[in-house]
Amino acid sequence: MEQLRQETDDAGPQDELEYWKRRMAKFKFLAEQMDSQQVRGAVLAMQLARSKLLKTWKEMDARVTHNLAEAKDNVKFVYAIEEYCHPLYLNDPPGMTPYIMKLFNTVRMIHSISRYYNTSDKLSALLIKITNQMIRACQVYISCQGTASIWCQPRSEVRIKIQHCLKLHFTYRSAYQKTKVGDVKSRYHPKK
Repeated sequence: MEQLRQETDDAGPQDELEYWKRRMAKFKFLAEQMDSQQVRGAVLAMQLARSKLLKTWKEMDARVTHNLAEAKDNVKFVYAIEEYCHPLYLNDPPGMTPYIMKLFNTVRMIHSISRYYNTSDKLSALLIKITNQMIRACQVYISCQGTASIWCQPRSEVRIKIQHCLKLHFTYRSAYQKTKVGDVKSRYHPKK
């Protein structure tokens, strides 16, 4: 049930949502099968026979239940950031910039309330995916949807595009720092 997760280096936040949706569907199906009449009958037979396999069955049932709960919880929270991730796919860098702080505020909210998604590993992976998508969007923007190198475009246009990408980068770093500082303050000065 626990597998090493393999992803491409350029995976974006949409890939994260799709991963957790697939995982939720898989464990929901398993849970439904394990709760079927036939399986419950087999478990009852194991109980009556005092089978040694019953302990293994209960452990597996608990793992399926845990993995389903984790996937459901993570889908809910990744859906929460989807609204702010869409601009990363649909807009150019100037159009993305207004959504960055909202995106980080949502990531911070996930970190503070999620039962399963609040680990440094999971949040780092999510931020890497967000960063990947922003980099990909900047590359597409600067290269005119991949149709022109910077050497084929007027210098003034390339300069403006690079400035837009740098502004996006600055906004991202600033939002990250504000979110990080806000998170540290909330840990050491909880609300009463």
